[in-house]
Amino acid sequence: MERLKLLLIGILALNPLLFVNGQTSTTHKNTQEQVRLETNSTIVFSGQDLLYRVVIQSVNQKRSQIAYVSLNDEKGKMWFLHKVAINKQGIGSGSFTIPTDAFTGNYKLLSYTSWSKNNPNSAYYSQDLVVINPFIPLKQKTPADAETYTIILKEEPNEFPDSTSPLNLEMDAQTYATREEVALNITAQNVALEGNYGLSIRQVSKAQPDQNLPGNFLKQNEENEFYLPEIKGELICGSITSDIASASVSNQLISLSIPGKNSIFKLIETDETGHFVFLIDQPYDTSKAIIQVLAKSPHYTININKDTQETAEKLSFKKVIVDPSLTQWITEQSIDLQLENAYKEAIIDTLDSLQNQSFYDPFAIRYNLDDYTRFPSMHETFTEVIELAAMRLDADQVRVLIYNTNPIIKSELDKLAPLVLIDGVQIQDFSRLANLNPARVDFIDIVPQQYRYGPKIFGGIVAVSTKENDFKLPENSSNILNFELLTSIKNAEFETKDYQTTTDLSRIPDYRSQLYWDPQVAITQQPRQITFFTSDKQGIFEIALTGYSTSGEKIEVKKTFRVTTEQ
Repeated sequence: MERLKLLLIGILALNPLLFVNGQTSTTHKNTQEQVRLETNSTIVFSGQDLLYRVVIQSVNQKRSQIAYVSLNDEKGKMWFLHKVAINKQGIGSGSFTIPTDAFTGNYKLLSYTSWSKNNPNSAYYSQDLVVINPFIPLKQKTPADAETYTIILKEEPNEFPDSTSPLNLEMDAQTYATREEVALNITAQNVALEGNYGLSIRQVSKAQPDQNLPGNFLKQNEENEFYLPEIKGELICGSITSDIASASVSNQLISLSIPGKNSIFKLIETDETGHFVFLIDQPYDTSKAIIQVLAKSPHYTININKDTQETAEKLSFKKVIVDPSLTQWITEQSIDLQLENAYKEAIIDTLDSLQNQSFYDPFAIRYNLDDYTRFPSMHETFTEVIELAAMRLDADQVRVLIYNTNPIIKSELDKLAPLVLIDGVQIQDFSRLANLNPARVDFIDIVPQQYRYGPKIFGGIVAVSTKENDFKLPENSSNILNFELLTSIKNAEFETKDYQTTTDLSRIPDYRSQLYWDPQVAITQQPRQITFFTSDKQGIFEIALTGYSTSGEKIEVKKTFRVTTEQ
């Protein structure tokens, strides 16, 4: 009965190709997806943090779980490409510190999903951004007929008109001292305005563009290609080829290993044309990945599909002109920013506690090697410690055997080779296991019965975990591709100051211009209170609350307050 249970569990493991094909047929016809992007500012300094929020809008509840955000300049350089995890509310967020070698100029932030790239008129969302680098002066002359953004100096007015909206932003005062606590209450006046909003509270910059920096949708290239939706997790797509014409690329077993503490192992078959799709629905903590063709011969070449940004509309960049009257102010801001970075606190990581469950749980029996006498070789370790498996050192090969503790009948299944993993990496040549130093090994899991995983039945499982989770396969092994994954950025919490704590912070300067940032604030008809502290900076600060109605209309509410030492 136990063996039957194991086989049924294996049969129920989804083949990603079948899953994606079924997913495509039901979702592509019914869902249109658009991606929008919001930033904490459209003018940033080199060395400053750019904070952004990604919002995915869909006509139904099926949304991508992965979005992509990139920063591009007029020379064609991509300064970053982030893979952003999207939650059930369709929201993701990230940050990027503008490098000190980023020149002053106009940049484009592009946001999209694999699915949105199928929309011919709104495949990408583009947001203009101006970067100011006080250490690299503008050298190029601006042609007289060039389109420009002129950054000018605007003195702070005595007061700013606040937005009128059925979203209420109420504060306990209008003027605050430096390092004083601020209480903000937010309320929606009706049900239609309830939802998740992005909240940014930062100083109003004296550097202002002479026109709004727009955000708009871009078209996709006229292509027949269909991009698979990542609504169940990340997809890794590719194909195999062979130099031998007679070699079949169809129905070849392909495995994917993502090693590490949160290791992931997947096994599928190629389709008739040699293509494959892996579905990754668990978090991982490394950028290293390995794909293997489980065939001894001939040699296959493994190709991974790379993510592309191919907009039908050519990105158009305006020239940036910085008014000379800003020189002194830019110098002052640069000094403040350097002080802020020097005392910046660490960001709280919210993914450290994640731990994947092994796909073969709970059927494994674990051998913690520290509980036994340590032996100098893996062969001796298997002989003296591992009762449910054995290692045979033949003249021409190493064999690993599993002792089935609950045989139903003797059959050919008992002769099948086991699945052998080291740190989640599949081992086809068992001599690699035999040559592993036992001193590196933390524990060994044994599944002592036949196990079906995806399209293949194994004679059991041997899963070795090293202490450092650092096992690697040689780069030039046959039918093996080592490659780099674009890992998801971690959802980090914005760290705010708290001057009510007992820690003495009086001698530590606080030059924060960004006082608060939360990419997802749930707003209802019940008051939602947000508290934060002002910094040492004085001037006008703006509260910006941004969200979208159910029809996709942007809702933006702003309110200002002043920080001063004069009371």
